[in-house]
Amino acid sequence: MNPDDRRVAEWFATGLAGCQHVIDLGCGAGFPGLFVAAHVGELVGVDAAPKMLNAARWHATELGVKNASFEMGGDSGLRYEDGWFDGAMLCGLLESMDSESVDRVLPELWRILAPGARLAALDQDWDDVLGRKPREEKTIRGGDGRLVLCHVERTGNTERDTRYMVNPSGRSGGRLMRELAGNRRVSTNTCPNDLDPEDMVDAWYEESAQFNENRA
Repeated sequence: MNPDDRRVAEWFATGLAGCQHVIDLGCGAGFPGLFVAAHVGELVGVDAAPKMLNAARWHATELGVKNASFEMGGDSGLRYEDGWFDGAMLCGLLESMDSESVDRVLPELWRILAPGARLAALDQDWDDVLGRKPREEKTIRGGDGRLVLCHVERTGNTERDTRYMVNPSGRSGGRLMRELAGNRRVSTNTCPNDLDPEDMVDAWYEESAQFNENRA
C-alpha cells in the first residue's frame, strides 16, 4: 500500500472504529473498506459495477477478511431497513456522480443510518490530482498467479482505470512477466493494444472520478 492509500485507510478506520454495521457505498474493488473491516463489526460494500464487486470479493478472500460482504446497488434505492447502519463510508463516491444522482442517493443514505450514526466521506480536488499526477499511467502487477496490465487515463473530468488480466503463459504474458522480473509492480510502456487478444483473460474498468458540468 502506498503512503497516500495508507493515510486514507487509517483515516476511515479511525473515524468508524467501533461501529457494528458499516456500509461502504460505492465500494469499488473493496479498498479502503477491506482495511476498515478489521475495526468494525461488519462491513457491507455496495457498488453498481459487477466486475468491481467480483474484484472486491476476491480481495477479501486473499486478505482473509471474514466480516465483509459485497452487494449490487445503485442510486435507485437501498434495500436495507431504516436505521440499520451505525456507520457509513463514502470514498470518492460523490465526485463520481452527477447532481441528480446525489439528490437520489443521499436521502436513501440518511434513511438507513441510525440516529447518531457516523459518516466518513472523502472526495478529492480534481485540479489538484491532475496537477500532481500524469495524464496517463501504465503498470504491470503480478502475484498469486495473476498478471494484470493497468492503464489509467486522466482527462479534464474523469479518471478511467482499466485493468486487463493476462494469461502469463501466453506470448503477451511472457513479455509482461519478463518486464515484471519478479517484482509485484513495475511501470511499463506496453499499451493494451500491444496485447494479443487471445492472451486477455478478462478486462474491467472503474470510473473513479467523474464530475458534472458544474464542477471545476
